[in-house]
Amino acid sequence: AGALKALAQTDVASELLVWLRARGAAISPKIGVGAGPSGERGLFLQAAVEAGEVAISVPRRCFVTPGGAGGSGASVEPQLRLVARLLREGARDACLRGAGGVADGEFSTYYATLPEDIDTPLHWDLGALMELAEHHRLLPTLAQKRRRLEAQYRQLLEEWPDLLGVSWEHFLWAFSVTNSRSFSVKRDDASEREPCLVPFVDLCNHSPLAAASTSYCFTSEGFELRCDVAADAGSELLITYGPLSNDELLM
Repeated sequence: AGALKALAQTDVASELLVWLRARGAAISPKIGVGAGPSGERGLFLQAAVEAGEVAISVPRRCFVTPGGAGGSGASVEPQLRLVARLLREGARDACLRGAGGVADGEFSTYYATLPEDIDTPLHWDLGALMELAEHHRLLPTLAQKRRRLEAQYRQLLEEWPDLLGVSWEHFLWAFSVTNSRSFSVKRDDASEREPCLVPFVDLCNHSPLAAASTSYCFTSEGFELRCDVAADAGSELLITYGPLSNDELLM
């Protein structure tokens, strides 16, 4: 997964914000990137906000969607196409940087902010899982999910021959990024929904209680995140990923 190397926190806050604002995004100056109590990266208020303030507005032109995957994968399910796009464009960036060049793709600035490593049970070996007795109940579900992902990995290599050099580990990394960071939105030209990555918004961490303090929506123009209650400086800007169980969040 080292093809996309995370930037330093200050670079994330500057380069990504400059990139987004140049494309019409409106990010409140009261929001900054910081680290939580456990060291996890997140968005925090640098100044107090009033109820009803719009914190983040991102136009659709900034979304990373499955539509840019290219290749012959039009009939492939949307998440796998999104994985393919991330792998293809990320690999191009890595090659340019490795050759001493500058990654200049449309989403290169965003891709460079993605985490280099992701730690979920899908990445653990069986020995590590068996050592944790509380995770035994997950083993059947985990085995089933891995079999499904292995089938998708084979399909990816068949549909996109230029990705034949992509390792299982790199595929699993890209799947985890899209699985943990994507939103489900309606396509511009249809009623069907598809996953998409929304830069900067994916830095928001989850809390099941966040629905009482923040709300977000997708419109024909893009994404909007609003603070529904007043909050003090230093508060973390959280969103809810939905009614997910601890097992679902862990996976």
